[in-house]
Formats: sequence, structure tokens, C-alpha cells
Amino acid sequence: MLLLQGWDAMRWAGVFDPRSDSRLIGGASVVLAVAIGLGVILGRVRPSRSVQYAVALAIIGVTIPSILALPSPPIDVHVFHEAAGGAILAGQNPYGVDLPNIYSAEASARVYAAEAFEGERLTFSFPYFPIIALAAALGEGAFGDYRLLFAALMAATAVLLAHPRNASLGTVGAVILALAPLGDLAALGWNEPVAVFLLALATDRGATRWGLVVAGFFLSAKQHLFAVLPLSIFLVSPPWNLKHVSRHVGRAFALPVAVLVAFALPHFDRFWFSVVELQLLQPLRPDAKSLLVVLSRQVEGIQGLASVIIPLAFLAGALVLAYRWCDRSPHGFASGVALVILAFLLFTKQTFFNHYFLVVGALLIALAFEPSSERTTAHAPETGSHEGP
Repeated sequence: MLLLQGWDAMRWAGVFDPRSDSRLIGGASVVLAVAIGLGVILGRVRPSRSVQYAVALAIIGVTIPSILALPSPPIDVHVFHEAAGGAILAGQNPYGVDLPNIYSAEASARVYAAEAFEGERLTFSFPYFPIIALAAALGEGAFGDYRLLFAALMAATAVLLAHPRNASLGTVGAVILALAPLGDLAALGWNEPVAVFLLALATDRGATRWGLVVAGFFLSAKQHLFAVLPLSIFLVSPPWNLKHVSRHVGRAFALPVAVLVAFALPHFDRFWFSVVELQLLQPLRPDAKSLLVVLSRQVEGIQGLASVIIPLAFLAGALVLAYRWCDRSPHGFASGVALVILAFLLFTKQTFFNHYFLVVGALLIALAFEPSSERTTAHAPETGSHEGP
């Protein structure tokens, strides 16, 4: 809140112009990130704490001015997050809150299923899982704008990637993250940064109880992430028999499941319709960045049952490949997430560029935590610390 008030004071005093100065700050931040990346590649810059925080600063410089330049993005996702965050801060359940329809009748018919809206109101409540609502509430309460917290989580992800123990690959991954279109992602309020941060933290914690707990929250951040639940075995230390794996995964996922149940049960009908049923009812968007759109132009009737079966088939195939190709380690978990989610998103009805940020983030996390000889040497004294409980 104080940060927003400070920026507002600077804006009214003429010190900061959101539209022009955000581009200047963003450009300078990109230059900083590129300089760090080139320095690492050329061997002039060694991974260090200062490099970690310099990359994080570059991400802050790209995201926060973009957020301040667009105080009220004209997108329904922003309305959803503000309403959910405000409801929790007011002691209410986000799945019991009515949401306004900010789109025209024509736009609504293109964006939503017919069952999802009635005039100027939506028939569903918050359409994401509770961990996203909690993150929005934390951002609204701490900063007055949930998007500032999401930007901070992007910076925190870069800090995890660029940790000196991850050697040069981690720093390069953090720089690539800083060069992604984070300004638009942050300003419009999409929640993929929450999922990417949770994946980075789970991978960083490794095959430990807390690593699995964080992985549980990651899997419950977005609906399609439940698809990678079978890959959670990669975060369990050997032996990989049914009893050992089920005991560790069950204990670790107890907290995420408890949070989910606590929010869902009081308004279960609305929760089920908003989070599950609505996703199946949503129409195929002709502007979606999905191969399913291309298929729909060539094959009639693809929007029916086939639009559900096709992505599930590719998802199943990707899971098989992940088990065959990825090593049983936190690095393998991040790699498998990238493979499976990419295969799924390529054939879904409403995939857009923000969804692919999760795939890019997972790939960069896998790159940073790749068990190279350089990273293994740096971790030699800590080998035993990754044993499971």
C-alpha cells in the first residue's frame, strides 16, 4: 500500500509519468538483464548473490512500472482476482461471491459458455483454486494490488534460478526469464507467476517433505496441473515402491488438500461449477493459440467431445514419454511438467500466451536445476540433505 501511495505521489508531483517512464525503466532493466547474460556466457561474470539480486531487480524494473501504467486492465481475470482477494480480506469465501460481467453481450458469447453469464452478471464465482485466491488476498492486503505480489514472485523465481549453487545455467535461465514479456503478463494480472514460483520452490527444496508440500500447492494452483500429479513420484527419494511413495506423497499433500477442502465445502456447488464444470463447457476460442483451432477449420464437429478427447490423448502420451525420458529427480519433475503441460496446451480450447509462460518457466527451472558436474561439485557436502523424511 505504501509503495502505491509513493508512486501516486511521484506521479502527481510530475516526477513519474507511468506511460513514458515505464518504457524507459523497462528498457533499462532489459539492458541490465542482457548485460548479465552476456557476462555469464562470456565468462566475465560469475554466479553470485549480487548477480541473483541484479536479475531480480531487472524483473522488478520490467513488471512494476507496467502495472502502475495500467491501474485497471480491461480483462475479466483482473476482476476475478480483485474480487477473490477482497472477499478473503473481508472474511468471506471467494466461491460465494458474485462476479460482474464486464464484457458486452457479443464479447460474452465469444468468451464464455452460454451457461456462464446472464446479462451484466456471471453465473460462476472465482474460477481458480484457493491457493490463487490466497495469493491475491496477500497481494491486495500487503501492496494494495495483487499484481505487485505476482511481480515479486517472478523476481523471487529469478533469485531461486540464479542461486550460485546452480552455476551458470541457473543465471542464464534467470536472465531468459527476465527477457520474457513479463510487463504484459504482470500488468494484465494473469496468475501463472504463482504457479512458476511454486514449481521453482518445489524443485529447489528437492526430495524432502517440504518439497512435496510445495509441489502439492503447485499442483493445486491451476486446473490442468492435476495432469502432472503422477510425476510427483520424481520428488520422492528411493525406494520407489507403492508403500513408500504413497506414504510420503499422502503426508505431504495433506496440507494442500485441507486448504482446498476448507474453501470448497461451504459453497461446493458453486465451486464445482466454477472450477470444474465451467472448464468443460467453455467454447473453442477462434483466437486461441492452439492447434485445436487449426484442426477445427479443417474438420467439422471438432468442438464437441473431440475437443476434450484430443488434449487428453496427447496428455496421456506426454506422461508416458515423461516417465521414459525424465530422470527421477526434482530436475526430472520440472522437465516432465514442461513436456506434459506443453502437449496439453497445444490442443486445448482456450490457450493463450500467458499459459505458455508456465511451460517456459518449467523449462528454465529444469535448466537451472540440471544435475551438471559443476552443480554436483558445488553440492558435494550436502548430498545427504536431500534424503526424504
